[in-house]
Amino acid sequence: MYSGADKPLTKSAVRQAFGAISSNADKLIKSLDIPLFESAVLHSRLDTDREALIGILERLSENATHLQDVVADDQSGRRMWIKNEFILGLVDLYEKGTGLLASAISYNPANDEDQQYQGKSLSFISVCLVKAEIKMSDGAIVQLIKRNQKHK
Repeated sequence: MYSGADKPLTKSAVRQAFGAISSNADKLIKSLDIPLFESAVLHSRLDTDREALIGILERLSENATHLQDVVADDQSGRRMWIKNEFILGLVDLYEKGTGLLASAISYNPANDEDQQYQGKSLSFISVCLVKAEIKMSDGAIVQLIKRNQKHK
């Protein structure tokens, strides 16, 4: 993800970057208010119409603002980690794609520690996390899923 010479951004810098993304997307939306002919030429070269482009920029701005709030700064209070946001996105993807609840996970304390939790959703999420190089225990994933179910 980072080259050996690049240092990862601080949480404060990441928050600032998300803020800049949101602000710049809003500015782009405003700058698309140009005369009809020039707008038609621009959008014909982009293979998208004005409404679709504005929709993408609005979602970009909203998501960047949301992620700016999610990234835990060095402040007191409990905030959701960005990786938890990613995992909850995988939970939604699993549930919408399969029609099954992600919370359908069984627990057997008699099994080895890495085999105590079992379920199709857990397997799906675990494989995705390995591919994304995110390390999180099965127990922590299950706890996050159950906590999210309580807040729905």
